[in-house]
Amino acid sequence: MKKQVYISVFIVLCVANPLIAITQTKKIDSLQKVLRTRKEDTNKVNTLNKLSFEYQAINDYKTALQIANESLLLAIKINYKAGQANAYMSLGASHEEQFDFNQSRKDYYSAIKIKEEIGDVNLGKGYTAVAYTYHLEDNFSEALKISLYALKIYEKSGDKLSIGNGYFQIGASYHDFGNIKESEKYFSLALKTFEEIGNKENVALALVYKSMVDIELVMIHCSL
Repeated sequence: MKKQVYISVFIVLCVANPLIAITQTKKIDSLQKVLRTRKEDTNKVNTLNKLSFEYQAINDYKTALQIANESLLLAIKINYKAGQANAYMSLGASHEEQFDFNQSRKDYYSAIKIKEEIGDVNLGKGYTAVAYTYHLEDNFSEALKISLYALKIYEKSGDKLSIGNGYFQIGASYHDFGNIKESEKYFSLALKTFEEIGNKENVALALVYKSMVDIELVMIHCSL
């Protein structure tokens, strides 16, 4: 079943990727035009951070890193803490995509430290990013521990989308850790949360994974 799901997702991505690339190129062109008119202020830092993430979206991590570093230097120069945190998040994401997980975590924790200093409402996303690097390394126990911590932050903030995403990542960690029952529990919580806020895209994704683990639970029961 898992193989069939992954193949279906792969086919969808193969069809969608050319269209996504065209969209991202247009966004990059638009942001580059905006940059030409920006002064060295917070707006320029924000634009650079957005541009870095757009380059990540087309897998140009070298350029994404260069732009994120440019953003970080400017943010430090003008003492723009939120911009520094976002630049570190961008650096972490690019290093993550290049499988440099140790450097990625250093970047994410640098962002987390700043987010804590300024009381950033998106603090939990820093921890979620760290957890995901451990997940990619198959260190599911560490990924789960940090994901549960991030969830507590999301629940305090009341951000339903982040709470749903937190449930989903915990479900994935439990699944890969081999605890299918707990995985089903958290995928169900994610599905319910996404339904409550009307996020159809995430509802569909959560439903696929919940259905997958439901089948696995039936298979486990039948084998007993």
